[in-house]
Amino acid sequence: MTITQLRYITAIKNYGSFTKAAEKCYIAQPTLTSQVKKLEQEIGVELFNRQSSPITATEAGEKYLKQAELVLAEASKLNSIFQQDGPLIGSIRIAIIPTIGTYLLPLIAQSLIEAHPMVKFYFIEIPTNQIIAMLEKDEIDLAIAATPIENNSLIEKPLYYEPFVLYSSEESNDEKIYDTETLNEFPLLILTTENCFRGQVLKICPKSSETMIECNSLETIMKLVDANMGITLIPEIYAKMNHSLNSKKVFTLQSPVPSREVSFLHKASFFKSSLLEAVKAEILNHIEPEYKTQKDKSILGIESH
Repeated sequence: MTITQLRYITAIKNYGSFTKAAEKCYIAQPTLTSQVKKLEQEIGVELFNRQSSPITATEAGEKYLKQAELVLAEASKLNSIFQQDGPLIGSIRIAIIPTIGTYLLPLIAQSLIEAHPMVKFYFIEIPTNQIIAMLEKDEIDLAIAATPIENNSLIEKPLYYEPFVLYSSEESNDEKIYDTETLNEFPLLILTTENCFRGQVLKICPKSSETMIECNSLETIMKLVDANMGITLIPEIYAKMNHSLNSKKVFTLQSPVPSREVSFLHKASFFKSSLLEAVKAEILNHIEPEYKTQKDKSILGIESH
């Protein structure tokens, strides 16, 4: 048994295919197949039902794979044991949902790279459902997303709490405060279904009449609002950091303000705690104190599918 063989069988479990597993492991399929067969002969059991599509583990294979994942996690920890002192080294793959990434990535990406030159940071901006799938397949190490999520296989570590604000075509110099019932009187512009932000907005405005337009970006929605086609809700930090946005069109919602919790997400086997703390410090360096507390905020959860 080798660590490499354990990685191969774990990849087969995650992708349900010898071909896909070989592709993800950057080797030829015959090489992967040969190594898996060699391992099966060594331990005396078949690990996979090769006739099924997708490929599934046998009963014995399930037990072996569960232990293999623990062995791989412990083996990975060996690379970080001596990183507690001195400069950080290694790599970390971080996913972030678009409605957070649009303002957070420009703030933290370059500064993290400059502050930790011996670390390879990989960032990817994808919706929550893709984040969950990639975490479960170990394709990413860490995610930044809206929580709480109903997923017991992932650990959530809250970072900050972001209120929703109203964006309207109306301009006002007054600091108007809207209650959510009033919002239901206007056509609501929303993101497409793969964005968890959409579901949270619909929780705030469940009775609002939706337009026939759904968009993939907040920027497109806001342009439609400017064209007087409806209203929308946007993250408050995004509104403050978007210098091209007309602040006279942004209005506060009534307290307790509907808000989202922004957290780190990772598997229980995650071990790159030093890198997580470095990313956390950089993020919180840009977040104002008022967003670090739940006070006067009503936190909306999201559903994972």
